[in-house]
Amino acid sequence: MKHSILNLIPLSFYAFVSCMSDEGTKFYDFYHFQDRKGAEFPKLCVSTHTDIFSDEKLIKELDMMYEANFEVARADFIWSKIEPIDDVYDNYVVGRYENFVAELRKREIEVLPLVVFGNSWASEQSKSCYQECRGDGCSYCDKFVPDADKYSDFAKFVAQKFSPKFVEVWNEPNWIMFFNPVSPAKYYELLKKTYEKVKSVSSDIQVIFGGLLSADVQATREIFLKPDDFLTSYNFDSFDALAIHPYIGKRGVSYPPTLPPENSDKAYAPLPAILSRIKDITKEKPIWITEIGWPTYQDGVSELAQANYLIRALFISAMMGLEVFCAYELVDSSGSLFHPAENNFGIIRYDYSPKLSYRFLKFAGRFRNTKYQGSVKVEFPDSSSYIVFSPAFIDSSGILYVAVWAVDSQGNNLDKKIPVSVFVPRSKVRSIISFLGNEIPYKNNKNSIEIEIDSTPVVIELVS
Repeated sequence: MKHSILNLIPLSFYAFVSCMSDEGTKFYDFYHFQDRKGAEFPKLCVSTHTDIFSDEKLIKELDMMYEANFEVARADFIWSKIEPIDDVYDNYVVGRYENFVAELRKREIEVLPLVVFGNSWASEQSKSCYQECRGDGCSYCDKFVPDADKYSDFAKFVAQKFSPKFVEVWNEPNWIMFFNPVSPAKYYELLKKTYEKVKSVSSDIQVIFGGLLSADVQATREIFLKPDDFLTSYNFDSFDALAIHPYIGKRGVSYPPTLPPENSDKAYAPLPAILSRIKDITKEKPIWITEIGWPTYQDGVSELAQANYLIRALFISAMMGLEVFCAYELVDSSGSLFHPAENNFGIIRYDYSPKLSYRFLKFAGRFRNTKYQGSVKVEFPDSSSYIVFSPAFIDSSGILYVAVWAVDSQGNNLDKKIPVSVFVPRSKVRSIISFLGNEIPYKNNKNSIEIEIDSTPVVIELVS
C-alpha cells in the first residue's frame, strides 16, 4: 500500500500524521469528501423541547446538558406563545424564557433560539385556519407563511430581550409541513428582513438560515424541495451560516432514518456527500447541523447503533469543518405524534435515564477546543472490503486524539472486528479506550501499534 506522508501537526514528534491512503482517497472522491484541516472541532449542541414552565424538569434537563459538556442548546422560541396578540407580549411566558436562558448561561451553555412559527394574527391563512379548525387539528395553522415584517419584528424582540449569540430563522422551510407554501422567494423575504432587524440590534448576532431537511421525500415540488433546489436562487447575502438536517434514511423511504451516516448502497445519500454538496452550493458560508438523529424503537435502531451513528456523524462533521453539531434530541417524547419514531429520538429516555448516545456524547467532550489535523496512516488486510476512518485532533497542550473506526466498503456496520495497524509513536500512547469506557489492548510493532476495531469508534490518546 502506498501512502503520502505530510507533516500536518506543528510538533516534530507528530510528523507521523498523514493523508489518507490511496484507497481512502478513492473513497473520499467517490463521496465528494472535502475535509478541512485546521478546522476547530464543532460546538456540541443538542436540540431540546424542555418544558420551561416546570422548574423541576428544566433544572434536571439543563443539569444533564451540562454534565454531557454541551455548549449550545437549540430551543423553540414560539412566537404565538410569546406574542399572542400583535404587539402584546405575555410577560409570564417571556419571564419563563428569560429564566430558561439564565439557567443555561449559569451552566456555560449558550442558547440557539429557533424563531418559530407563524401566528394567528400574522397571516390571513393562519387566521382562517384557526377559525375553522378544532382542538388538535389546529397544529398546522401556524405553519402558513406569515407577514415578513411582523415575523422579523418578533425576531428583533428575541434578539433584544435575550441577547443570544445567534438566532435560527424558521425550521425546515423546504417542507410544507413547516412552511406553507414551500417557496424559496417567500422564505428569502422572511430571512432578509429578519437579518436586517436582528443585525440592527447587534452586528455580532449570527443569523442562521433555517435548517433544511435533507431526505428522500417522495412528493411534488409544491410539498417538498430538496436543499439543492431550494437554494438555487439565493445569493447568500442575508445569513451568516446555513443549517442542514441530514437524516440518513433509505432511498424512497424518507422516514424514519435508520442507516449509518457513511452508508452508500441503500441511503438517499451518505452524510459526507450531503455536506459536500451543500458546501459546493454555499461556497464560503459556514454550515451547521442543527438536527441529526436516529430513533430507538422497534422499527428504528438499537441504542448502540444510535450512539455509534451520532458519534461517527460528529467526527465526519468535524473533518469537514462544520461549526456546530446539534444532536436531535435531548429527551424522548411521550404522547401521540404523527409517527411513533418521533417519540424516540432522545439521547435520554423519558424517565431521564441516559441512553448510550448520552454517554458517547459526554465522552466526546474531551475533543472540545481541539483542531482537526488530518488522518493518521492506517493499514489493514483486504482493503477493498473495508473503509477505516482515523481523524486526528490536537488540543492547545499538544495532546493528540485519534478516533478510529471501520465500516464495510458500502458504509455498513461491521459484524466482526478487524486488525488494523495504526502508525503512531508507540512510546507516546497514553491510552486507547472505547466510547463504552473500555481499555483496548494493543500490540507494539516497529513503527505502529496493532488494535482490533469494528464500527464503534475507539480513541487513541498520545502525549508529547
